[in-house]
Amino acid sequence: MELRNQTVINSKDKPIPAPQVMIYAAQEQNDTEYPTEVVLTALAEELTMPGTDMVQIGNTVFIGHRGEGKYKNVMEGRALNVDTGRNFINNGLKYIAYLQRKGIKYYRSDFRSKQFLTAFQYWHQKSEDSDTEIAVVQLDTGGYRAFITIGEDSLKEFWSL
Repeated sequence: MELRNQTVINSKDKPIPAPQVMIYAAQEQNDTEYPTEVVLTALAEELTMPGTDMVQIGNTVFIGHRGEGKYKNVMEGRALNVDTGRNFINNGLKYIAYLQRKGIKYYRSDFRSKQFLTAFQYWHQKSEDSDTEIAVVQLDTGGYRAFITIGEDSLKEFWSL
């Protein structure tokens, strides 16, 4: 499916609420065969699932699903973004530091966007001198899977957030 031109709203000039970010993402970043209304309904249902963590940083909404029991330090998630590229890079750095504060040690995200690939490559470079490791692999489906192993070094201080 061809994605429409993406709305970009600079959060430094015009922060928008999380529901609006999610609406834009459902309308413009929908790479499924389902109409926007179905995607929005699924998103609303997802947010009510036990263990779901949602945080907004800038005009990016991060949705994560935390494991239970011995997997309580593991999260799988994704980002819905309408912020500028530069802001998304910074929002992502802040999100990884947020995960560290929450006690998450392992994070995984599947995505298709080349913009997200560029961001993960940048975050990988930024973390090279820390004990946090970031890697991305290409999937047979054409998408990507990112893995983050979050270390003990304070990312908030390391990245000067």
